[in-house]
Amino acid sequence: MPRPHTSDSKVTSAATARSRRAWLVPLAAAVLASFAIGSVAHAEPFSCRREIGRAGAKFSRTKMRALQKCEDAIVVGKTLGPCPDFKASTAIAKANTKLQSAIAKRCGGPDHDCSTTADNDSLASIGWSGSCPNFENGGCNGAIAHCGQIATCLSCIDQAAVDQAIDLYYDAFVTPASTVVKKCQRTIGKASAKFFDTKEQALGKCNDAVLGGSSAGPCPDATAAAKIAKAEAKKIAKICSTCGGSDKTCGGADDLTPSQIGFAATCPAVDPPGSTPACGGAIANLADIVSCVDCVTEFKADCTSAAGAPAAGAYPPECNGGVGPTPTPTATPLLTATPMVTPTPSSCGNNTVNFPEDCDGTDDAGCPGACQPNCTCPAPCTLPNPMPVALAFAARPGVDLDTGWTGVSHDLPGVDDAPTTSARLSNCDVSLSSPTCGQCDVSGPIEYQGPSSTCRCTNATTPDASTLANCDPEAPTCGGGEACQCFYGPPLPLSSGGVPVCTVNRFATTFAGTVNVSNTGPHAGEGASTVRLRASVFNGLSATSPCPKCDSDATARDGLKQGTCNGGPKNGQPCDSAGVNAYFGTTSLDCPPATSANIGDLDVSFKPATTATSTLATNRPCTATGGNCFCSTCATAAAEPCNGNADCPGGVVCGGKRCVGGSNEGTACTTNSQCASSICNRPGTPTAPNA
Repeated sequence: MPRPHTSDSKVTSAATARSRRAWLVPLAAAVLASFAIGSVAHAEPFSCRREIGRAGAKFSRTKMRALQKCEDAIVVGKTLGPCPDFKASTAIAKANTKLQSAIAKRCGGPDHDCSTTADNDSLASIGWSGSCPNFENGGCNGAIAHCGQIATCLSCIDQAAVDQAIDLYYDAFVTPASTVVKKCQRTIGKASAKFFDTKEQALGKCNDAVLGGSSAGPCPDATAAAKIAKAEAKKIAKICSTCGGSDKTCGGADDLTPSQIGFAATCPAVDPPGSTPACGGAIANLADIVSCVDCVTEFKADCTSAAGAPAAGAYPPECNGGVGPTPTPTATPLLTATPMVTPTPSSCGNNTVNFPEDCDGTDDAGCPGACQPNCTCPAPCTLPNPMPVALAFAARPGVDLDTGWTGVSHDLPGVDDAPTTSARLSNCDVSLSSPTCGQCDVSGPIEYQGPSSTCRCTNATTPDASTLANCDPEAPTCGGGEACQCFYGPPLPLSSGGVPVCTVNRFATTFAGTVNVSNTGPHAGEGASTVRLRASVFNGLSATSPCPKCDSDATARDGLKQGTCNGGPKNGQPCDSAGVNAYFGTTSLDCPPATSANIGDLDVSFKPATTATSTLATNRPCTATGGNCFCSTCATAAAEPCNGNADCPGGVVCGGKRCVGGSNEGTACTTNSQCASSICNRPGTPTAPNA
C-alpha cells in the first residue's frame, strides 16, 4: 500500500516573485487542472516502473555507443584494441553505476537504498517476479529480492545483448583493409549501432507511455513503428550506398563480398519477438549481410527494451530460447468509503472522546487538528477513479499583475488560460480514512499533458524557443547541442511607462512538492512546491505589441498550427496560439522574440508556491531613511532578495553587510578592514519605504 504523508501544505494558486528588478517579474499565477491518464489503481510504483525502463534503455544505448566507438577506432587504426579499452570500460562502468543509483532513487524508498526492503515498492507492484528472466539461456537468471537486483539483472541482459551485436558487426572484419573496404566496415558498424539506438529509444518511449497510462499498447505503437521503419530504411541505404559498388545498391555485380569485408559466414539463429522468419542461415552476399545485421539488431533491441518494462507487457519467450518468464503487474484496488457514525451531541465539548464520538476538542487522535465542532472527524475523502498520474498547470483567467507596490506597473494582464507545464504524481495516499487522503508527491516539469507542448528543444545559451521542436524532458531527443527546456507559458508581453518588454519564462531547475488530488475532504486541492524560473527579458517590438503575436489561429492550444506569426524571427510562419493577453493579443511559443533583442535574464523564485494566502511583512529595517521595508538582500555575492533570514542560503543574514567588490566579494563583514580592496556595505541603492 502507498505510504501515508503527514504534510498538509498547499499547491500554487498565486505566488509573489521577488526580484531586485521587480518591474520585470513574469507571470506568477497558476491553477491546477488534473488529468486522469490511463487506468492506474495507485501511483506509488509508477515512478519506479518508468525509471527501471528508462535507466535500462539508457545503459544499453550507452554501452552500444562506447563499444562501437572503440571498435571503429580499431578499424581506422587509431588503436590496436581489444575492446572495451580503458575509455570504453570507464564509460560503461559509469553508466552501470548510474543505472544502479537511478533505480535505487526511484524504487528504494525514502532512504534510496534497495537493500532495505521495508520501505521499497514491492516487486509485484512494479511488474517483476523473483528471478531475472535471462537472455538466450545465459547467466542472467539470478534471484531478485529487491530493486538493486533488478538493476543487476538489466545490466546483465543488456551487456550480453550488446556484446553479441558488436561481435557480429565487427569481429570478423578483414585487417588491414583497403580504403574502400574500411569505409564499408565502418558504415556497417556505425549504421547498425545507430539503428539499435533509435529502435531502443522508440520502444522505450512507447513502453513509457504504456507505463504512464497514456497508451494502451502494445509496443511498438504506430508512432514507434514509423520511427523504426524510417531508421531501418536509413541504415540499409547507408550500407548499400557505401558497400554496394558503382550502383550503390545491395545487389550489383560489383558489390563488396562478405569475404572481402570480412563478415561471419553464418547469421546467428535468433528469433526477434513477433518476427517471421527468424534470423539465421548462410551469408553469401552483401544483401545477406544487411538482412543479418538488421534481423539480429532488431532482436537485441526488442529484448533489452522488453526486459526493462515487464509491467508494459510480458518478456518475450524468444529472448530466452522460448522459455522466458512472463511477469505481470499486480494492481492494488482503491479502498471504498464506509459511513461515519453520527455522534451524540450531549457529550460533545468535554475534550474527551465518548462513544460514538470520533474526537472531542483536544482529544483528537482520530483526526489530529481536524476535529469538527460536532465532534466528528471530516468525512472520508473521495478519490478520482482512476487516480491521475499527472497534473497540468495553466494560467488563471483574468490574472492581474501588480509589479512593485504602487505605480504604472500595476494592473497588467497576464496570458489567460496559457498552459505552463505538467507535473508527475507519485506516492499518493489512497487510504480513505487517512488525514492526508489523496495527497501525492509532485515533481516536474514533464512534457505537457495536452495537445499544446510547453517543452521545446533549444540551444542552452539562447533564451528563446528558436527551433520549436517539441520534446519530453524525461526522455529528451534533442540533438546538435540543444537541450529540452520547459517554458512557464508562452512569451509574456508587458508595457509600462512606455517601455515595452517581452518576457520568456523557463524553468531553471526541476521542482518538487506535494498536492492533494482528492475530490472532497479537508485538504482537497492543497499543496506546495518550490519553483525557480529563469526570466529572459527582450526589448519589445512596440508599446502596443511587445511580443510577436500568433494571429488568426482557429482554436488555441489544440496542437494545430493554423495561425500565423506576426513579428519576430518567425514572422509569417505557422503557429498554435497558447493564450490571450487582454491588451496585446495572442502569444505562442511558436512565435518567440529575436535572440538579439535579449537584454538580460532574471532568476525568479516562488518560495514556496502554495494555495494559501501569503502576506509580505514590513519587517526589514530600511537602510535609507529608517523605518521598516518590505524586503532587502542576503549578505552574499549574489545578493538574493529576501524578507527574512530563512530566505537566505546557509544561515546568511537578510539585510546584513557584506564585502562589495574585491576578491572576497559577498563575505559577511562589519568594517572595511575585513574586505580586501573593497568596502563593507550593501550593494545597490539604499532601501526606503515603498521603494
